[in-house]
Amino acid sequence: MKGWALLFSCFMLTLLVVSVSYAVHVRTVDIEVKQLKYLNAREDSKWLVYTDIGLMENTESIFHGKFCTRDLQHQLQEGARYTVVVEGFTVSLFALHPNIIRVEKI
Repeated sequence: MKGWALLFSCFMLTLLVVSVSYAVHVRTVDIEVKQLKYLNAREDSKWLVYTDIGLMENTESIFHGKFCTRDLQHQLQEGARYTVVVEGFTVSLFALHPNIIRVEKI
């Protein structure tokens, strides 16, 4: 039983470290929007933004005070270029992609 508790503790600690690392990894990049898509799943609905540098998402961010993804999504247009502030990085195992925090049209 102690082995399972230790394994669970290690998993939770790893999850915490990945979550905090994801939120504090903030950078500014220039992108061109290729496609906008809304992914509607029971437990996780989010906006996907396909760009010239890879897939990004538009989801809420408690750490950065972003609570209304719809407002940001309506600023984006396919084929347009933007300077965006993103948090995070791609973690395929957890289906995480950089999250757009702010957007400014170039």
